[in-house]
Amino acid sequence: MKTIKSIEQIDSFHQDTIHDISFDWYGKKIATCSSDHKVKIWVRNSDDKWVAEGELPAPHNAPIWKVKWAHPDYGTVLATCSLDKTVKIWEQTKEYIVSEKEKDSKPVQAISWMMRGSISEGNENIEDIKFAPKHKLLEGMTLCTVSSKGNLRIYTFETPACWQITSKILVNKAGLNAVSWNKNQFTPPILAVGCKDEITEKIQQENSKIEEEKIGPQEVVNGYIGLYALKGSSCELIKNFPGKDSKFHKKAVYDVSFSLLNGRSYDLLSSCGKEGLVVWYLDYDSTTNSMKVLNVIELDVGKAVYWKVCWNIMGTILASSNESNQITLWKNIGDDYFKQVGLITDDGKEEKKTQ
Repeated sequence: MKTIKSIEQIDSFHQDTIHDISFDWYGKKIATCSSDHKVKIWVRNSDDKWVAEGELPAPHNAPIWKVKWAHPDYGTVLATCSLDKTVKIWEQTKEYIVSEKEKDSKPVQAISWMMRGSISEGNENIEDIKFAPKHKLLEGMTLCTVSSKGNLRIYTFETPACWQITSKILVNKAGLNAVSWNKNQFTPPILAVGCKDEITEKIQQENSKIEEEKIGPQEVVNGYIGLYALKGSSCELIKNFPGKDSKFHKKAVYDVSFSLLNGRSYDLLSSCGKEGLVVWYLDYDSTTNSMKVLNVIELDVGKAVYWKVCWNIMGTILASSNESNQITLWKNIGDDYFKQVGLITDDGKEEKKTQ
């Protein structure tokens, strides 16, 4: 390996753990959220540096778990979810300020945010939220939430302040960890959900660490990935996998991520969890409303616990983070092969594998 340019570090000014980081559609803004109950906004300036633009005003009264951007066609809109069991919708506004002494001077533009709506889901912790991409079958802005009680909910918005729930499904009684929308305009909008397993649920219920010998072998009953197609107001299961006999993901799945299509005739879905990192090649059949698994690629199965996965805009590079505080970059070399091409360690150094 050889070391390349150093990673740019940003002093976030958060006073506690940062739980989520989200780029906007153009990659020019970042939103961060933390256990300090704050959401901060960062913008790339003309010197190609990240600078603080502001923060949301008193967003939640508990640690904030996720922050996500909507498609820019709907304005500059954010959604946040918190351990206070609410989802809040925010819209950026611009204010022009002129001091009394300088009324003839050019107005100074200030960026501010306003809360447009608050969604409460009772006694359920919201584990993940995702805005849907633009799709010809979706009317307006659409948001999906998944909860610790295993419920998937779909919300549609006429405006950021006017919303309604259009679908609710109990996916998995053990709970859900993550959700991702596909980006294929030639299929219905499709959601992938990653589920908790039985062990995870027991730990949540008792709110304490459970020793393995007290609960027996870690045999997963409920751990799986579910695929759902959204058709109008209905959300239908089209694939529930893998089965108990599969060697992939017999335990909790912590994250799922669809890549952009970019000319492919199939979808790429990455998933990660207690048993490593996998890429699924998927093909939707509209005549049977089902999803066929064309291929499965093991990137790092059974060797480490992986927490997050994310594709680049072309769907050719997959980034993943694991329990060793490493970010690994994988490059799609042909249809059936991924090669590790980069590694970012917890000391901020980036290494690149030579070809």
